[in-house]
This record gives sequence, C-alpha cells and structure tokens, in this order.
Amino acid sequence: MRGFLFLAIALNAGIGGPDKVWDDNLFEDNLLDSVVVSAGRAYNSTPVAHTTVLAGELAKTAPASSLPMALKLQPSVVAANEGGTGVGNSSIKVRGVPGNQTIVTLNGITLNDAETQEVFWVNIPALSRYVGSLQLQRGLGTTASGPGAFGASINMVTDLPAAAGGGMEAAGGSFGTFAGYAHATTGATPVGLFAEAAGSWQRTDGYIRNGFANVWSAYGSFGWQGERNLARLTFLHGSQRSGICWGGEPLERFDARDYTYNPASDGDADDYRQTHLQLLLSHNFNKETMIQATVNMTRGNGFYEQLQPDFGNSTRDAESNVLWAARAELRRTSEFFKGSAGVYLSWFRSRHWGEYSNGGGHYYDNDADKREVDVWMRAEWMPLPVLNFYADLQYRSIRHEMRGPDEYGQTLDFDRTWDFFNPRIGASLTVGPLLSLYSSIAYGSKEPNRADIQASQEVKPEKMLDIEFGNRLNVGVWKSSVNVYFMEYFDMLLETGRLNAVGYAIRENVPRAWRRGVELASALDLAWFKVEGNMSVSFNKIRDYSAYVDCFDADWNFLGQTRETYGKTDMLLSPSFVGALSWTQRLWTGAELKLTGKLVGSQYWDNTGSSQRRIPAYFVQDLGFRQEIDWHGKWILSADIGNLFNNRYYAYAWVYRAYVDGMPYQSEGVFPQAPINVMFRLGYEF
Repeated sequence: MRGFLFLAIALNAGIGGPDKVWDDNLFEDNLLDSVVVSAGRAYNSTPVAHTTVLAGELAKTAPASSLPMALKLQPSVVAANEGGTGVGNSSIKVRGVPGNQTIVTLNGITLNDAETQEVFWVNIPALSRYVGSLQLQRGLGTTASGPGAFGASINMVTDLPAAAGGGMEAAGGSFGTFAGYAHATTGATPVGLFAEAAGSWQRTDGYIRNGFANVWSAYGSFGWQGERNLARLTFLHGSQRSGICWGGEPLERFDARDYTYNPASDGDADDYRQTHLQLLLSHNFNKETMIQATVNMTRGNGFYEQLQPDFGNSTRDAESNVLWAARAELRRTSEFFKGSAGVYLSWFRSRHWGEYSNGGGHYYDNDADKREVDVWMRAEWMPLPVLNFYADLQYRSIRHEMRGPDEYGQTLDFDRTWDFFNPRIGASLTVGPLLSLYSSIAYGSKEPNRADIQASQEVKPEKMLDIEFGNRLNVGVWKSSVNVYFMEYFDMLLETGRLNAVGYAIRENVPRAWRRGVELASALDLAWFKVEGNMSVSFNKIRDYSAYVDCFDADWNFLGQTRETYGKTDMLLSPSFVGALSWTQRLWTGAELKLTGKLVGSQYWDNTGSSQRRIPAYFVQDLGFRQEIDWHGKWILSADIGNLFNNRYYAYAWVYRAYVDGMPYQSEGVFPQAPINVMFRLGYEF
C-alpha cells in the first residue's frame, strides 16, 4: 500500500528525479578543469540521456554507502549490496544493464577490469568522497575508452583543489558499522603548485552472517597549474578484506525468516588490493584549442579463500594483474562547434592461480594478455543558435590471449582479435528559452569476457542499436525531462541466472532481444523545500528463448542437456518499473530533513518467466537529517535511517536448474538487504 501511495504522490509531483546539473557548460569556466571533465562527458546540448551529480550531493549520502548505493535514487537504477549494509561488495544496474555492460571511467581512464569487464566497487572504498563530479549516461551514450558501454556508463573526475583547507569525520551505526574520513589540501599556491591528500576507513560486521568488511583507501594529488598548462599526478589505493557471501541463501531459508543465513563457512574471505597512478599533462593553445594526455598504471593483487570441510583443507584462488593505459585527446571549442579526437591504448596482463592453503601446491595456473587500441572523433555543430548536430565515431581493436589450465580444470588456450566500429549521430532543437528536443541513433558492439570464453570459445560478440528521443524543460524552479529509448540487441550476451564458482554470472548469446522504455524525471526546487523524482517503465524481452538444462542420473553422473523452448520471455533481473521520490525539507536552522523512497517492480531470476522464480516488488524508504554549524570552521551533524519501515526483502537472486533421475532439481541464492538501520556522523571542515 505504501508503494501505491508513493506512486500517486510521484505522479502528482510531476514524476521525477531529473538531472542534478542541467548546464554542463559550468565546467568550461576553467579551461584546465574542463580538459579533465570533458573526457567522455555529454554537454547540455548533447542528445544523450544523462545525469550529472556533484561532490556536494555525494557527500550527503550515508557515510558507509558504496558508490552504487549512493546512486540508487538515479533514474532507472537498481543497486544492491551482498552483505546488506552498503559496505562491501555492491552492484548497480541501469535499465537492467549489469555491471559488465556498464563502462566506468576515472579522468577518462577505464576502471572496468579488462577480463571480467566488471568494476569491483569494494576494491576502491569511499570512491564517492574523492570524486569531484560524476555523470551517469543511460544508453550507449558518448564514446568512452575501454570495454564498450553497452547500455550505461559512469564517468567520474577528480577536481583540481580550489582553496586551502581540510576536514575529518567519524561515523558509526548498526551492525557494527564504523567509518572515518580525513582530507587536506593546499589549494592553488601563488607559484601554481598544489597538493591534496585524503583517506578513509570503513568496517562492518554485516547484516548477513560472514558479511563482514574491513576496507580502507587513500587518495593523493600533486601538481602544478599555470595559465595555459597543467601537470598532475594522482594516486588512488584501495584495500579490502570482506567475507564471502556471494552465494546468497536458499529461498526456503528466507521464507522461514532466517534472513542472515550464509552457506559459506566462517572465515571464507575475499582479500584484494588495488593501486591507481595517473599522470595528466595538458596545454591550452588558446581559449578554443587544447590538448591533453594521460598515462595510467593500475596494479591489483589478491585472493579469495574458501574452507573445504569435506577435504579438511581450504583453497586459495589468487590473481595478480597490471593495466597500462595511455590516452591523448585534442579538443576544440567555439561558439558554434565542439569537437575532439583522440586515441586510447591499453595493455592488460594477469595471472590466475589456485593453491591449497596447507601447502599442497597449485591446482591451476592461467595467464592472460589483452591489448586494445581505440580511436575516436566527436563533434557537435550548431549551424543555427537553436539547432545542434552531433556525431561520434569510434574504432576499437582488441586482442585477447589466455594460456594454461583454469579453475575448472580445462586448458584455456585462446587467442582472438576483434575489430569494432561504433558510430553515433543525433540532433537537438531548442524551442524557445525553456524547452529542448533531442533524438539520437547509435550502434555498439562489444567483445565477450573471460567467463564467457571459459563457457564456450565459440561465443560471439554482442551488438546493439540504440534509438532515443526526448525533451528537457527548464522553467526556473521546475525542471523535467522525458526520454524514450529502444535498445535493440543482436547476439546479446545475456545472464542465464547461473553463477560460476566465484559468483560471476554465466552468460550466453541470445540472437534477438530488446529493452524498450520511457524515463520521466522532474524536480521542483523552492526556498523551503525540494521535491525530486523519477519513473521508468520498460519492456525487456527475449524474442525466442531456449534454455539448456543439465541432466544427471540418480548418482549425479552427467548425461547431457535437454532443451526447453519458451518463445518470447522477460529478461532476468530487469524490472519493468523503477521509481524514486525524495522530499527535502529545509528547516529554519539551516538543517535539511530528507525523506526518500525507492520502488522496484518484480523481476525474474532467470529468463524462463516462471512465477516460481521471481523477486517480489519492493519499496524502501530512508530518512536523513543533516545540520551544518559555522563555529570556528564548519561542523556537520547527520543521522541516516535506512529502510525506515523495516521492509524484509531481497534485491538480487540466482538459480541453477537441472534434472536428476528425471526429476526437476533447483538450487538458488537470494540476497536479503538490511532491515531498519541507523548511521550517525560528526564532521568538521576548516
């Protein structure tokens, strides 16, 4: 009933949650800043559905939230956390698009792992505290480097420090959750030098048993800024040890109200460290032309360890990898033209191996090498002040090699080269001073990931045609937007609902599928309060779906597979309705009281459309209070109540189906989210 009430209020409010920033040209006030920001960003005139969120908004989220959880109210977004508390392994889906089809960049450099194509947010804790702004693009969006965006992209930048200062904060709350953060910066000195440092620490016992996490990160930036030149070295390090809970819990346990059960053994843990180094150099020839180059090194190493009670031993699966990347871009901006051209080069090397913890030696050892070359050109031309044409062309060439046995005992000798051409065109029209209309058509293609190749070396790349159109309305205190999209997939790599041994989704090529929908957003911002909201209605279908189900005899000897034909079905984990609404009340003391709600429609565990394998719709409300006090600096007091009405729900699930001795068999895992919980924070800025 609360969900229906929420929807009625949202409709009355104009349906919402629009773009946080409507004029991306604000970044162009500082040409050197805009060099960093422009990498992959959409402008206000670009015919791409996007939302821009500034650091101030990110800082107001609950202090223990990972970045996906901080974005959970954005249009078409569904976020979940394995441990249930927001700390640790988190995931984000946009329009139902999973993480391995979502490109994430930091200062123009890809954060997606080159093999899995995922971003493991737990490896970079508190990333939202180091980001100056981010832009969430829905659809194929603008060209980004690295694994191609295939339905969504998140583009993040770290700002140049504006003024000297610093601060610190401490927070604590439910489930033994604590967080600390500190930062300091010199600002821009008279000689142009600047330095900035920050660090964070978070720990939690987790809501789920063995859902603990102990994570920390550090950020540093040092450089020099002249009138036309910029040199900056950026350092980012993350370290995490978290309990394994990627198996979820059986549905019967959840139905029996055993919400914290975890089949993993106590002490099963994931341990990983990741370091990013970026050197950025830029030069402005004049107010219209600039060039910038970035060199990046990302090194990661770690392991996950699982107790094997039946063998009286434990296994450790380890990985060590390094990514070298370089990006160069030439950009020209004038009153009627914005254009850029660039190249992105990357070289990724990794080693995967497994060993017995008691010294029994290795049981597999696999090496991988992946190299990529991207070249792109992008332009926006305004022949008339009210008309803007957009074109974006990208060519990608990838070579992926793997050698040696993998964790499943198969010899994974693979050597493949892919070449992709991804064009995008569009136009926008300004109708009077308040309304703009836009449309675009884009084509994207993307290579399979490591798990896809492990499942079948004959797997095909996936392709998509993305057609979008909509409008943006800005009437001062009221802003709204409507976006209609048709994402047409060919040979789509789609999750089957099954997970492999390390929790990655097993995917397969589906010849024809689509995501089609409409996104509505609106906001009303008055002196004493602000109302924001958004609503997405979509149809996410597979045209002709066939499932291949394993068959075993009574002794679990594998007999082969049987084919089940379902015709047109719904895609798994793709709710047809997603909505969010927030009310921010500004109090006379300067404090803010914010009530938010997120409504996610029902979604299926797999692609069979069975009502027996479906996540029920859920509605979750949060309440936050924030007070800033100016007294010898700025003091910040905040309190956040998550899941205000103690809703018991799970936000994610997987399933494995088989026939054993002719009878259907099923194992599954669902991921309960935390009940009502609180976090308190005290901060000081100077």
